[in-house]
Formats: sequence, structure tokens, C-alpha cells
Amino acid sequence: MGMFKVMIKVGHPEGGDLRDIEVKVDTGAAHTVLPREILDDLHIEPKLHRTFFFANGEQATWPIGEARIAFRGETWTCPVIFAPHDKRLLGATTLEAFHVMVDPVKRELAPIPLGESTI
Repeated sequence: MGMFKVMIKVGHPEGGDLRDIEVKVDTGAAHTVLPREILDDLHIEPKLHRTFFFANGEQATWPIGEARIAFRGETWTCPVIFAPHDKRLLGATTLEAFHVMVDPVKRELAPIPLGESTI
């Protein structure tokens, strides 16, 4: 299934304005990834650094923090990776927080049906 894009809002985890950002939905990414420039502008600070492994075999250590993300009328604080370039991905942990899944036929996000969530 090819990736598709959605609009989310992102802001500081403790409140304030939210910024509209278009991201690619990537179920292969564990966390949401946003450009460091945007996160710095929102005064979001890294909490730690993690090493990430990519499909092409490469690895890199990038900062990770928390951001407030709003989507479909809900707002959650989610992990976010500070990308050193203009990469914008909506990852699996954020999708789970919003209780949505990918509909591969319609190429959109859909609510997880009742009774199909796991704890």
C-alpha cells in the first residue's frame, strides 16, 4: 500500500497554539517524525536520544520528545522524533493513541471498530 497524507495539528505538550502540518501516514514508522525546525519553533524540547534503524540498513541517532497532536477532534501527547531534514511521518504510536487504523482500499484513516482494540 502506498503512503497517503493527512493534516494534523501540532503544538507544545503543555499548551499554546497548534500548527497545521501535512504528514504522510507510515505504519512502518514507530513514532511520528517531524522536522527539527518545526519542533524547535514550537519550543518542544528533546527528552532523550534514540538510535533508529531504517529499511535500507542505515541507522542514525536522533532526539525524541513529546508533542501535543490534534486530529479528528481529539488531542493527545505523543512521542515525536526530531528529524534533521524535512521528513513528516505519522507513525504507529500516534495512530494507536487516536484509535485509528489504515483503510488500504480507501487510502484513509478509519476508526478502529469496537471490539478490535488490544490492551
